[in-house]
Amino acid sequence: MKISVAIPTFNSSKYLTPNLNNLIKTNLISEIVIRDDCSNHKDIELADKIIKSFKKKTTIDIRYFQNKENLGAFENKLKVIKDCRQEYVYQLDSDNIPMNNLNNYLNRFIKYSKDPSLLYLPSKIFQFRK
Repeated sequence: MKISVAIPTFNSSKYLTPNLNNLIKTNLISEIVIRDDCSNHKDIELADKIIKSFKKKTTIDIRYFQNKENLGAFENKLKVIKDCRQEYVYQLDSDNIPMNNLNNYLNRFIKYSKDPSLLYLPSKIFQFRK
């Protein structure tokens, strides 16, 4: 099973390199989706440069989107999750560097989470019911 990683950003491109370095080491990730919430021009340029560099280093699909207007943290998180293509999404805040044993952690999460209505956030699991 493969998963998507959703990373909402806002003026936080300085964290992309350590985030992507750890994420590309994980064999469960098929895509990394990054959505910027109207960062300043300098930050967008740096993010674009970093992402282009990492696309050359990995076969993981890395996609980068920019909002036309600032949506705020919650709406940007929701939008980047919706951009993901896989059934399972690991939502990673841009300033939270993934742990070194991320592959083991994700394997455990997938093994014990049989319900696709689960949404993982860095500190909690929320279950949404209709």
